[in-house]
Amino acid sequence: MNDQEIDQYIRDMSQEIFEECEGDMDTAHDLSFERANDNEHVIYYGKAWALVDYFRFYHPDIFCAAHSTLEDMGGLQSCKSLDDAMSFLASNIILDALREALDTLAHQEGVSA
Repeated sequence: MNDQEIDQYIRDMSQEIFEECEGDMDTAHDLSFERANDNEHVIYYGKAWALVDYFRFYHPDIFCAAHSTLEDMGGLQSCKSLDDAMSFLASNIILDALREALDTLAHQEGVSA
């Protein structure tokens, strides 16, 4: 995936969640957690590495937030391998990106985030 495809992937996923939850942002944020954890970019290590690398360069704020969460959880020592660390980072990155996109949608639709 290139950078435009990743951004579109997140926007599409957030749109699906928003529509599925009919604008209920509490439900949307809960569902975004499930979608982030079950995402192919988390499950497959190669995709996790690519996603983390992309966000590290193009959305450093989201990457840094995920990295801080990993550090709060005990850092690399809390992971079995670097692949597990990348999956953890990817899950948190997707979660943050989805929630950011959902909040943008809510604002555009006049729904309280």
